Amino acid sequence: MENYIVFERATGTIEYKAHGPDGSAAIQTIPDGYKLRMVSTPVGLLDSLALDPLRLDVWADVKVRRDATINGGAETPSGRVDSDELSRSNINGAVMAAFLSNLAGQPFTVTWTMADNSVVSLNAEQMIGVGLAVMDHVNTAHERARTLRTAIEAAEDVASLLLVDVSAEQGWGGEGEA
Repeated sequence: MENYIVFERATGTIEYKAHGPDGSAAIQTIPDGYKLRMVSTPVGLLDSLALDPLRLDVWADVKVRRDATINGGAETPSGRVDSDELSRSNINGAVMAAFLSNLAGQPFTVTWTMADNSVVSLNAEQMIGVGLAVMDHVNTAHERARTLRTAIEAAEDVASLLLVDVSAEQGWGGEGEA
């Protein structure tokens, strides 16, 4: 079973509370100006929707969004690269090799497959630039999550907590950033 609420985006006023079998929330038709939020509180207790359990629900959503952003690819001066955990590890290794080659005064070139599967040849400076851009991408996602965490903790009631918009594009970095 899943529990969910539908609330007005502008005010955080809860329109209705419901529960149903897994997947039922996904098929709901939500009117313009409203938003659906999954909640962990059992439907029988939704009348007294407590702030602290809802904070945990919202924070869990932030962590999911943060991790999806981090792992969803990063723009770099050389083009878009994959940024999942294995890719970040590979990038870190290549950046370290580029750095060590620079220290030793040795030439460095690496053939890199980009997120769109194109293949590029990167010198040491370009590879280090990729690493710095990916680190900035990861840091931006963590900064956005910390900002949302502050808003979650500052919410004084359910309505103000529901107004914390985890899904807004602004602040996460990457494409569509305003």
